[in-house]
Amino acid sequence: MSVVVDFHELGGGLQQVCDSGGGGQKASTLFPDNGFPLTYVQRQPGFVCRVSGEPAEDPCVNTPPADAYWGLWWSDGESGTWSYSSTGAGSLTIPEGG
Repeated sequence: MSVVVDFHELGGGLQQVCDSGGGGQKASTLFPDNGFPLTYVQRQPGFVCRVSGEPAEDPCVNTPPADAYWGLWWSDGESGTWSYSSTGAGSLTIPEGG
């Protein structure tokens, strides 16, 4: 299973970590367990506003604007395609190989 974070717009490029035991876990656990701590919006529980402290200028009080948020994508580990998650990191369970 891989955890991939694309910091492209924030100047950090693409970072990827392989987690051989991550299948079946929530995305909200996988990110910090693999070196990508999450910071949540104070007024919107569960909404991620920072990954690994980025963007640093966001105070994480209110939900970020519609054109400046972290998107969560996942793969089933078999099809080779990515799917946009309609749920948050705390609700999305990643399958084995995902």
